[in-house]
Amino acid sequence: MKCLIYFDVAFYLKRKEKTMNKKSCVCPNAVKSSGALSSLLSFAPGALLSFLCSIFIALVIPLSAYSADRFVVEDSGGKQIFCVRDDGSVMINTDSFDGPSWAKLYGAADNSLVGISFDSFGEDSAMGGGGMFRFARGSQASKAAVQKEDRLGFFVFSGYDGTTFLNTAALTAKVEGTVYAGNVPTKFVFETNATGYPRPERMVISSSGNVGIGAPDPFYPLHMGSGAYVSEGGVWTDASSREYKENIKDLTTKEAIGALEGLNPVKYNYKTHKEDKHVGFIGEDVPELIATKDRKGLSPMDIVAVLTKVVQEQRQAISDLSEKVDTLQREMKKGKGMN
Repeated sequence: MKCLIYFDVAFYLKRKEKTMNKKSCVCPNAVKSSGALSSLLSFAPGALLSFLCSIFIALVIPLSAYSADRFVVEDSGGKQIFCVRDDGSVMINTDSFDGPSWAKLYGAADNSLVGISFDSFGEDSAMGGGGMFRFARGSQASKAAVQKEDRLGFFVFSGYDGTTFLNTAALTAKVEGTVYAGNVPTKFVFETNATGYPRPERMVISSSGNVGIGAPDPFYPLHMGSGAYVSEGGVWTDASSREYKENIKDLTTKEAIGALEGLNPVKYNYKTHKEDKHVGFIGEDVPELIATKDRKGLSPMDIVAVLTKVVQEQRQAISDLSEKVDTLQREMKKGKGMN
């Protein structure tokens, strides 16, 4: 007959400085019992026997005991360093659960770093420490396929604002397209928001490897929310569609010539790459028409627009001058009686 027994016994493991029992090599009272079964285990002369008795009782006696007992490990100073709670959650290095209600593993540290480390050793290049986060719709017994925008896993980063923790940054994995057998397209999403949730998708790495900054569905290798992008050939392309712009006005010839005359081409190298020589302009020195707001950079397209307008004007001037020359030549020929 198979009997399912549910019981909770708290084991407090303490390091004792006194001499250990030489026969059993187990410190007496190193394992203590409490709760519903404490009276049944009190007769055991040693920690090992007490532990074996608890196993024996669980196997042969049809008993269900519920209590507030937990599995607890304490250090030599009596500080709780490990605990399994009644709801199945685990606490590390603390006796006060202060994490999210849904968390099953919670750790805390005062005045020191806290983290998780996984080491792996071997000769296979595919080895390494890591973890896995899985999600399926339905239930554990009856799983169902995930759908677009389902969150498969996440890391959330929180800061205390003086009143509460704000979840202001996260790295999330989401389904980004149609799911079918053998195919679950997934994207990585970087989320930030100074005030907490909801956090906008600031940067995305799609299942195809495209990166979107402010663009949730990047179509190019690097796609900006402004509409600018880097093509598959590596060409930077400015956002130029009319739908991205407003207050559109023609650039006058006077404005273009004034800006062109104010440009001072220079030779230079960047401080971080002293061997690479360049020619160009200084952001702080260019005319206001093509200067950026902080005067720390320049848009090549702005300069191209100025040059284009000036060239168009000069081309028109040359065309007008050419017509005048042709007219004068014809008049001179007529004056000389030449056909």
